[in-house]
Amino acid sequence: MAAIKTPRVRTAPGTASAKSRSHAVGSHASPSPPPGRLPGIVALKGIYFGPRIPQRIDIWKDCALPWVAPVAGVVSFVFGLRTRHELLAAARRYANARHLTMFVIDIDVRPLTLSHETPWDDIGRREMGLINADGLPRKVADELSDLWLTWLQAETGMSLAKLAETADWNAPADFLPRYPQFVPRLLKHWQLQAFAHPVSLSFADRPLVVATMRPRGIEVLSAEPAVVQAIPGLKVSY
Repeated sequence: MAAIKTPRVRTAPGTASAKSRSHAVGSHASPSPPPGRLPGIVALKGIYFGPRIPQRIDIWKDCALPWVAPVAGVVSFVFGLRTRHELLAAARRYANARHLTMFVIDIDVRPLTLSHETPWDDIGRREMGLINADGLPRKVADELSDLWLTWLQAETGMSLAKLAETADWNAPADFLPRYPQFVPRLLKHWQLQAFAHPVSLSFADRPLVVATMRPRGIEVLSAEPAVVQAIPGLKVSY
């Protein structure tokens, strides 16, 4: 996998000037680029829920999206445009109903490769960046389905005939959110930094799209509160 980066800290913009923003010694975080403007950059969003506005957060511990069925060793952030609005709206309703403080962290990452430039014939043979379960080539989608069935059969002891009845195995959008426990294994098996896929979240009514990765398993260029809700003095570690 890509070299693991030392955690870095930034102070959110507010009353302090840009020159007074602090980050860990030796870090050189780039400012958040506008989505779609710089090649190779992927814009993600983390969400913080808590009883009050904190003075400091770590995106890997405090801003990961909560799965209905949590899986150890990975974290997920908001990815893409297809379900982003629905996800953020559901998160806001969840926070309001529980009288929680909520704010969004814009996270820019630079994976080794982007989904649209993936050399599909090399999957599992060398390290890669981010791939998206939506729109996989048929051959790759079939391989993904075979992996899930193999791992699920080993876990449950059920026959393939029985398992075939539990999901639409031709549609990753159906079987991935039903059995999300194998995402960490896929990251290792396919040598990926991140995998974009639908998953059931604790605050949403249906599976929504996230990007899942190991903590600090991908290069983070910047992480700071969304511009419209900047929190003066907040320190963001990554």
